[in-house]
Amino acid sequence: MIKGGARIRVQFADVFPAGCVLVPDSIAEVQDYDELTKSRKPSFDKVTGRRVYQVRVMDADPELGAQSREVAVKILAVEDARGDRAEDTEGHANPEGHAGGTPTE
Repeated sequence: MIKGGARIRVQFADVFPAGCVLVPDSIAEVQDYDELTKSRKPSFDKVTGRRVYQVRVMDADPELGAQSREVAVKILAVEDARGDRAEDTEGHANPEGHAGGTPTE
């Protein structure tokens, strides 16, 4: 096991070659638990500083048959609450306001 997790860059098509479908109402902010204050607070990515969210998706791979198709995927926020434009993973501003899917740990 790698302490603190590992970051592996992957393409969407490598993970979901047949695509995937978002499970409705499954987007949730990831929360970290603070032992000192015994409270939860929003989770931030250790490398980019962006907020972390989790969504559930259904894998569309027909080879899965009767196996479970639902998986949780962590994604990074691409725009903060102020509406600031996001930057892509190389630090370039994206005029559409999103940076593409950047998986976390």
